[in-house]
Amino acid sequence: MSYELIALLMFSSMMLMLLTGQRVFAAIGSVAVIAALLLWGDGGSEIAFGAAMKLMKWYPLLTLPLFIFMGYMLSESGIAEDLYKMFHVWMGPVHGGLAIGTILLMVAVSAMNGLSVAGMAIGASIALPELLRRGYDKIMVLASSRQAVRSAFWCPPVWYWCCTA
Repeated sequence: MSYELIALLMFSSMMLMLLTGQRVFAAIGSVAVIAALLLWGDGGSEIAFGAAMKLMKWYPLLTLPLFIFMGYMLSESGIAEDLYKMFHVWMGPVHGGLAIGTILLMVAVSAMNGLSVAGMAIGASIALPELLRRGYDKIMVLASSRQAVRSAFWCPPVWYWCCTA
């Protein structure tokens, strides 16, 4: 069987699974495992198992629950509400001042831990309830926290450049 036909069969079966409503990870994973078993026999099951174990040993994936727990503790202990009171006092006259404060806070959190997923989890658990409580639009809250996490990637290089230049 040619490589083109194998790729076409895998892609079409994955699209068929996605169109029937299967989850993305289930569609991709099951097509990959079935194709590996058909192409390589019993050794194909070791490929899927090895990839799963490699993912489970990935260090940033291990830290993600702890960062979510940190965001939960910040929101439940009242520290997040105090931070938003501080931003409200500092940036009260500025329109969207709390959204600007959210961006600054999430840039700092994401730059500290270096993981955009963990920063987004903390941002969603802290910023979403506080800003919705103060009457902000949900789309604006999510967009501001996402932009803050995305812009945190360039903070460490810029800080390094400022310190060494």
